[in-house]
Amino acid sequence: MTTRREFLTVTLAGGAAAALAPGLAAAAAPKSMSVVHESSFIKAFDDFFVKTLSPEYEKLTGIKVGYEAVSVGSMLTRLTTIVETKAGPELVHTGINWPHLFDQGLLDVTDVAGEVGKKIGPWHDNILDSVVVNKKWKAVPWGNIGQLEVYRTDWFKEVGVTKFPDTWEDLLAAGRDIRELMAARNLHIVDVFDTDPRGKTRPAFGRIFFTEGKSLLFYAYDMPDTRLKDAGYHYRIWGKKEGPNQQARNLGIFFSDDKSKKRWVFQYDDPKVLNEIDSVFVTLEPPNGNPSQPKGDKLLYAYLKGQANHP
Repeated sequence: MTTRREFLTVTLAGGAAAALAPGLAAAAAPKSMSVVHESSFIKAFDDFFVKTLSPEYEKLTGIKVGYEAVSVGSMLTRLTTIVETKAGPELVHTGINWPHLFDQGLLDVTDVAGEVGKKIGPWHDNILDSVVVNKKWKAVPWGNIGQLEVYRTDWFKEVGVTKFPDTWEDLLAAGRDIRELMAARNLHIVDVFDTDPRGKTRPAFGRIFFTEGKSLLFYAYDMPDTRLKDAGYHYRIWGKKEGPNQQARNLGIFFSDDKSKKRWVFQYDDPKVLNEIDSVFVTLEPPNGNPSQPKGDKLLYAYLKGQANHP
């Protein structure tokens, strides 16, 4: 195990790693080699390489292996510098598809990939596009970083997407709409706390996403529900323009979005009405309530015409 190829074969079990082309490093049986790698989120890996893997390899081969960790997000810049100056570490950490960018600066490691593949089982076809360039392996896969993608369902609903997109094209289209929404200067995000007549905060809490003249998305949490057990009771949303002799307008009914979290949601997108109101509130209405006039006590009153606060 006295070459870069043997080092790759021994150490890679499963980004990707690549050996730099001749001119960047000595040929066979060097006294030392170095590896450059983006620093790990889990520092224990970097420590394990330096304190365990490198010393063990040196015991087996007599070759000292140095380890250079670069900050997260800097690996592409570091690799570019190494290739352009033809100086630096012999073994490099590459990200997905990077071998295509540095084809001329990387060794052909097809033989290494073949040997490793025999030891651990056949390579998955989906990695070939990332590391095989012009029918030559320019890097050897060594791991895959699992990632959890979190998305805001309320933002999707705000742009009319009620189920997660089935295709990349649909996801991209939804993303454009959300970007437009988030970039709007007329977006108000309003947190609403309910109070009793003495001004003491009550448990009910609301969050409103209001885009002037376009849409209203209202979430409410922990609203009292003791009377909802009675048939016909429901939470209704009202809109109103502040001022004398102004009548409340019936916007619609909250529906339970998540009973386990006591979350309620309401969406409204009539631009004409939204342009004519400047506040909203909630009432608990009985079965025989008048749909044109609120009877229940007001909950979660919010004024909508303050200064837009997003972005």
